[in-house]
Amino acid sequence: MVESTNFITTTTSTTTIKHEHVEDDTNHSDSPSSSSTPNGSATTPPTTTLTLFSSTTTKQQEMEELNNTKELLSKHTAMTNNMILTKSCQPTLVVSLRNFMCTIWASICFFSLWIPAYFCSVLSFKICRWFGLDSNRAFTSQFMRVSSRLAVKLNPFWNIKYLELENAPKKNTNDGRLIFICNHQSNMDPIAINSVFDWNAKWVAKDSIFNVPFGGYMMHHCGDIPLTFATEQIEDTNTLKQSAKNCLQVCKEWLEQNCPVFIFPEGRRSITQNVLEFKKGAFILAKQTKSFIVPMAIHGTGDIWPVHQSLASPGKAVVVMGSPIDPSKYNDLDDLVRDAREHVIQLHDRAKEEWRKIRIKQQAAAVN
Repeated sequence: MVESTNFITTTTSTTTIKHEHVEDDTNHSDSPSSSSTPNGSATTPPTTTLTLFSSTTTKQQEMEELNNTKELLSKHTAMTNNMILTKSCQPTLVVSLRNFMCTIWASICFFSLWIPAYFCSVLSFKICRWFGLDSNRAFTSQFMRVSSRLAVKLNPFWNIKYLELENAPKKNTNDGRLIFICNHQSNMDPIAINSVFDWNAKWVAKDSIFNVPFGGYMMHHCGDIPLTFATEQIEDTNTLKQSAKNCLQVCKEWLEQNCPVFIFPEGRRSITQNVLEFKKGAFILAKQTKSFIVPMAIHGTGDIWPVHQSLASPGKAVVVMGSPIDPSKYNDLDDLVRDAREHVIQLHDRAKEEWRKIRIKQQAAAVN
């Protein structure tokens, strides 16, 4: 028993030091693999030690390969980052230049058309007021609407597409009691919508917009309604109570004259371009005046003129008009607000899908 144990120990030591001879020894008939203890139990073969040694060697090789892979990945990442930084410098300059050119072109178009349109609207407003004509200011509004529409059409950097669903209200000079609602992404929204929107509607807008030279001045003559917010923070959708009360009263007067009103029920622009929660003012107004609500949606203007960006960008936008909603079918105001918002979200998805199609076509045309 002792001799056999010593033999095993010696063999194991020999295998550890000179493992290259183990394979030859294991082929002999008197190898330790055939030895046994006096009680007949088999001894552990030297190949067990060889297996352990090979396993250790394999782990070391795997660790070395892993370290080499990490080094290669780090080098590749560094090279990729350098390439991105090198390539991003030039496009950034090009994009900034394009945005600057787009803004300059738009400014020239708008002001070159707004200035004569402003004086025409002033003259029209005073003449109609003296003779008691144009009570809903439809004729006076045309100077503002047409000049803005032409400014967008003449801008080669912008592409505005308009879609109407089958049951959307048709354009009519006798517009009727309609309240148009739409999601709000950008200051570009009224400009883009107006370029494809022929209805003589009165727009509810932030009071500071009425101070824009010529364009804002004409909004007074058109009969648009200013609304004052509590703060200038884009996240704050609260309005001054008295301003909101006056706004609803003026909207009510216009609707009673069968003149439509256009409202952004979110209150403010959406930074994420997702449809925000709706304020209830437009829907209370619809209930009181028995006016139909016409849902609309726009997508793309958030990229043309993003929030917190002073320069406009080249781009495309899609405007979609849906079917009117009858508020008399709703007993609960919250249900009306929720359903109207769902309609706008669905239309926004449709506008987004159409916007993507246009973009894919333009990219394919650019490649060809």
